[in-house]
Amino acid sequence: MSTELNWGKSDLEVYLRFMGGWGMDNLTSACGWIATGMRWRTAKNSTFVIYTGRGMLDNVNAVLDGTVDIAITTPGVNALMAFKGLGPYPETHPQLRSLAALPHRDRLLLAISTGASERYGVRSLPELVAKRPPLRIATGINDGINMIGYTVEKILNAHSMMWEDLEQWGGQWLCSETPFPALERFASGEADALFFEAITLWPKLGQKSYRLFPIHRLILEGLYHHYGFERANVEPGELPGVTQPIPCVDFSQWLIVTREDVPEEVAYLAASIIVEDRQAFESRYTSLPLNQSALHYPMQPEEMCRSVPIPLHAGAERYYREHGYL
Repeated sequence: MSTELNWGKSDLEVYLRFMGGWGMDNLTSACGWIATGMRWRTAKNSTFVIYTGRGMLDNVNAVLDGTVDIAITTPGVNALMAFKGLGPYPETHPQLRSLAALPHRDRLLLAISTGASERYGVRSLPELVAKRPPLRIATGINDGINMIGYTVEKILNAHSMMWEDLEQWGGQWLCSETPFPALERFASGEADALFFEAITLWPKLGQKSYRLFPIHRLILEGLYHHYGFERANVEPGELPGVTQPIPCVDFSQWLIVTREDVPEEVAYLAASIIVEDRQAFESRYTSLPLNQSALHYPMQPEEMCRSVPIPLHAGAERYYREHGYL
């Protein structure tokens, strides 16, 4: 019997506000998937609202200030910084909780066109800072909310470079909210370099010739200590020309976050939907090869509950333990 046929048999009445991404995107779609599961498992007069957001620090802040009850943010380190009081958060926010981490594998990388690399004689980040080339770099908006621009700035700071230095060298930041303009600018030659995430889209660069700049182990250790950024690698064969691991910053996870004051039965139900209805969401991605899919399928309940960077909500934790995933 379908869940829909049981609609109205539950006496659990909920009024939930979600926050996803820009609208027609992965995070908003995930909010709709969870809200749909809630719709068929709660009382008929339950209501659900989905707000659009940017999917970054704004979504975490919306949960913290009570604007919404559940939000999805990416990467997962966004919530970790708020929880521990790192980076842009001067205070800890111990009330922040997670429901699950949806498997999304991503990396933040600096790629410089082969032509620009040879023209300016730069093959590493330290050389870039030392030689001060007037590069045009496509990256994210650096406004304190967009995590791409924020993280890029922190990586540069760790190499003794300030954000404003690039323009003083005669270069230019070409900033965008989404990866599509950045990729187009790099592919067309409007930008000399690309400092972005969304690596499943990078194959769209086609025959573009570029070099990836690794980040030194000590720099990555400092970024982890100060901001919680995990180290990751681009593996051989993952992108064109990569023959050995390229150390970089991990930009993974679509993390579903909430607050500890959300009722336990609501968090329990949300976790049950995430697990039991996962194929309904996963099916949106399985037609794509895994290296081109934003969702790193298959969704494994054990991974989704164990890889969260902040504590699970008590209700969600109870669901996972009762069903043997923890």
